[in-house]
Formats: sequence, structure tokens, C-alpha cells
Amino acid sequence: MAIVNQIVTIEVDGVNAPITGGNFVDLVERRFYDGVRFHRIENQPQFSLVQAGAPFSRAPNIPIETLGSGNSVAPITNQPRFIPLEIKPLGIG
Repeated sequence: MAIVNQIVTIEVDGVNAPITGGNFVDLVERRFYDGVRFHRIENQPQFSLVQAGAPFSRAPNIPIETLGSGNSVAPITNQPRFIPLEIKPLGIG
């Protein structure tokens, strides 16, 4: 991925989050994220995540604070897509 001509590496964990990782890769391959703005960055006390994917974020006149509140939509069915939370507590292998 390139952000303002800077290369960024994204690591997808298909072992611990196979549904989430697969969904992300599918959307990347469909070029869904092309032109999408990041609307959430958590970097205090240290960097932990960035969030993007709000389809309306491609429009420059949309206020960034309104992004990230909607549902994901499946590209084929145009219906809301809900991905289950895939987490493992620390120490669970």
C-alpha cells in the first residue's frame, strides 16, 4: 500500500483471524480501498491501529468525524455484511 508516496506494509493474520483477513484481502483485490481515507488512527501511548473503509470517505467534502459509523456492504449482494469478532485473549495459543 502507498500513502502519499510512502510504502506501508499490511500484515494479514489468516491463522488467528481467517474470516476478517479473508474479507480484507477480498476487498483489496476488488480495489475497494482505492481512494478511501483513513478515519481513525490510534497511536497513543503507542501505535496500535488504523481504520479505513467508509465508502463515503472518497468524497473530500465529507467531514472525517462522520466516517466509520455505517455497516460494510457486500459487493455482490449490496446487502450489509457483518464479520464476526475474531480475537484471542493473551496467553491462549
